[in-house]
Amino acid sequence: MDDEAAILSAIAAHPEENTPRLAYADWLDDHAAHLPDPDSARIRAELIRVQCEINKYEHLPSTEQQGYVDLYRRQDAILTRHRRDLLGSLGDDLTPLELIFDRGFVTELKLDAERFLKHAGAIAALKPLPAVRVSDVARWLDELSAHSHRLALVSAAHMQSERRPEPSTLSPAEVWSVFVECWPWDRLRSLNLEGCQIGDEGVQRLAGSEALPLLTILDLSGNEISDAGVRLLVNSPLWPRLRYLVLGANPISDDGAFALADAPPTAIQNLNLKRTGIDTAGRNRLLGREGWKVDLF
Repeated sequence: MDDEAAILSAIAAHPEENTPRLAYADWLDDHAAHLPDPDSARIRAELIRVQCEINKYEHLPSTEQQGYVDLYRRQDAILTRHRRDLLGSLGDDLTPLELIFDRGFVTELKLDAERFLKHAGAIAALKPLPAVRVSDVARWLDELSAHSHRLALVSAAHMQSERRPEPSTLSPAEVWSVFVECWPWDRLRSLNLEGCQIGDEGVQRLAGSEALPLLTILDLSGNEISDAGVRLLVNSPLWPRLRYLVLGANPISDDGAFALADAPPTAIQNLNLKRTGIDTAGRNRLLGREGWKVDLF
């Protein structure tokens, strides 16, 4: 492992520490003349140092932070004027609200499936790899299937898009094909299937496999899931790993509530059951399960 790779590995292993990040800034300055774009390397090094310095003062009250206003101004100037230096062509397609820089490194990207496909190579080259949140996935299934290996980059997937008035639907066969059979979702921690109409059979296809090893956040709202689908979910391999589950706007009754309340141990901390058919008896059983925050209204 060369020096650069070793420093980047240390940053990935210790994301809370500034020392390896500052070491990388020094490395960039020392090697800038021999890198493909010396100016971009030096700008990146400056951003790392500026944001690491800001990090020292972020715990202070806002009135005290004002004493370091020059640092904040320099950070804003770098992020505004040097987006292409920091991100290449990716910087032209993302707004400031769609990416997060933390102490010189991209830690989160939010983009639709179209732009994800366009820039997947550039995203894969980011080190350490940031969280990658992709929306509008359902409308781009055919194109994504041709580049399915790129989905190993995705940490959060939202099937719908806020820009489209009508939701996209997925058949149980598509659920199986996309999330179980052949597509790699090695980093996927959050999956939003709101409004996809997958039904109980789709739940069985999704939850009945070990294909999503890191998934802990699941939104199944508005999917025509019945009490039978709830029972399939709570008895699936996926159930013990879930931490946040949304089942709102589904035709779930007290029987489904009882199945949830009596379910095997799980990591769930928050359960959303808004706009279901659960009545008083089911609500009382759910609220009696310790350790859960249950949203029913």
